[in-house]
Amino acid sequence: MIRKLTCILILAFISTLSGCEKKLFDYRNKYLGDYSITYHYSYSQMSGPPSETTIQYNGVIEYGDKGNIKIEWHDGDRVEFSVSKKGAISKCNSTIGDISKKGFDLSFTDDLCSTGPMGANYTVTLSGEKE
Repeated sequence: MIRKLTCILILAFISTLSGCEKKLFDYRNKYLGDYSITYHYSYSQMSGPPSETTIQYNGVIEYGDKGNIKIEWHDGDRVEFSVSKKGAISKCNSTIGDISKKGFDLSFTDDLCSTGPMGANYTVTLSGEKE
């Protein structure tokens, strides 16, 4: 009888864990959730004045592919970044920021993954506080 009860409790525990949104023992778990995010975009080109845009919004961080996280952008798009166990955020094999249990900061330019447009430059800065 005790053996049956133990088996039932173990199965109930396992099924409860499998129903959770977070993956058991995944180092990215501490980064997932709702954030208050500030998006700053700076653009300049040779033939005109520079422009800057700052947007504050509520977004989420969720699982990406293995070792990655997805950060929700102000337009609803989700952009995937690599994140190390120590919290370094990377894109295209370059470290562009960091993340902790409390928040994140990242910044990158137009030529991060490939050569940017000739005569134009942009910088994206994103920071977020976990809610």
